[in-house]
Amino acid sequence: MTCPFSFRELARSLGGEVVGADVLVPGPGHGARDQSQSVKISASSPDSFVCHSFAGDDWRKCQDCVIARLGLAFSFARPRSVVEDVAAALGVQVALLTQPTQKRLVGIVPRKIGTKSAARSEAICRWPSLVGLFARVADDGRAERALIGVAGLVRAQGLG
Repeated sequence: MTCPFSFRELARSLGGEVVGADVLVPGPGHGARDQSQSVKISASSPDSFVCHSFAGDDWRKCQDCVIARLGLAFSFARPRSVVEDVAAALGVQVALLTQPTQKRLVGIVPRKIGTKSAARSEAICRWPSLVGLFARVADDGRAERALIGVAGLVRAQGLG
């Protein structure tokens, strides 16, 4: 992916200055005259640039700050960090579960074959009045999402 900005455009948009192959800009939460963050154009990065904080700021916050200042769209390369940041802003506690752990917490044996059918069956057993929501083979995703919620509740209550 090519960066839609030149070094000068980046510097102007971010309130920084071009120094060699870097653009030095204020880090997240720093003053306008601060230059504690470096932004480099990178063809191999999903966002077309990489950030480095000389002040030790979290790189995701630096990246999100640059994206916001540039008015760029959401990057699907970082959905988890965005969800975590929104949850933190709302005061919601986040617990990350691996897929095998999540399946074990709801009583499904993690395996490669038959897991989707098992998720539908488990959802139907838990919510028999909602059988229509999980009846079709194509409803496996809905069943898995519902069971992720159950796994989170089980984990939060200390039962798993």
